[in-house]
Amino acid sequence: MQIHIILCTDEHYIIPCGITIFSICYHNKQHNLHFHILAEEVSDRRKAELETMIKNSGQNICFYKIKETLLKNVPVNNRFRTSIYYRLLMANILPSNINKILYLDSDIIVRGDIEELWEYDISNYALGAVLDQSCDDIRNSNRIGLPPLSDYYNSGVLLINLDFWRKQHIGEQCIRYVKENAENVLYPDQDALNIITQHKWIKLPFQYNTQAFMFYQPSEILARIEYVRQMIKASENPLIIHYTEARKPWMYGCKHPFTSEYLKYKRLSPWCNTPLIKKKNTGRIDRILAFIKDLCIKAKITEPTPQYSNYRIFPYTSLPEYQKK
Repeated sequence: MQIHIILCTDEHYIIPCGITIFSICYHNKQHNLHFHILAEEVSDRRKAELETMIKNSGQNICFYKIKETLLKNVPVNNRFRTSIYYRLLMANILPSNINKILYLDSDIIVRGDIEELWEYDISNYALGAVLDQSCDDIRNSNRIGLPPLSDYYNSGVLLINLDFWRKQHIGEQCIRYVKENAENVLYPDQDALNIITQHKWIKLPFQYNTQAFMFYQPSEILARIEYVRQMIKASENPLIIHYTEARKPWMYGCKHPFTSEYLKYKRLSPWCNTPLIKKKNTGRIDRILAFIKDLCIKAKITEPTPQYSNYRIFPYTSLPEYQKK
């Protein structure tokens, strides 16, 4: 079976991206996989490593260079770089004869055959996605204007109908949304996708995007009880593990229960000797950079770039009863 898969990366995430791809190839040798990589500022050395690994697996890869001028003035910060927006451009970058594609974040591992996921019928929808672990959090509604309990999804795994995206200009609408709502978005691309594709997507089972709280912090899940039960059930045998916390499994001190499984794929990959990294406290650095940037703006050396807040404060009374615990 021919399956098209797309990932977006930059130099900072190229090795995690490679390990995600390695895990897919490891379990899907029976399929004809075509990997499409949207990248910017990735060294030739890293590209060559990734290309060699995929070709040695008998699969195919194509790189696409992104012109970041297309994403001028989108909101960014230290946690979310410009690369999070690359996928919004995919419908216009990929060949027009590709009408369906599986998008994956680079902080993911795949533990089995993805054929059943690929076979989902999304012909009448923009995409298929898995609900976010905080899908019923009223703060999503407050922040971006979704109606309460409107099923906010996580955008780390998306089965995408490219024909629908092209006809409806989904990517362009999302980019416009984040630029116009920079003060409200917390997860920029994900918030925009949830707004623009509202009523235009279908739910996929939780096993296809099993997020951190589903494994070991069910009390932190902000969702209806039937969803919580499904999430916990999916965590028993997930097909796709999404390491959604800030401390990733390629960092020292990651406490995710499937950290050892991620490291297993890393040991088998071409990046087996790449050391784990120490997560730095970048808060002070961010403040210094923000101060310098503010000086440059005042001196008219550069134009301001929209920034979104990392935190939002909501009154306790705005939470529904099932979240008041």
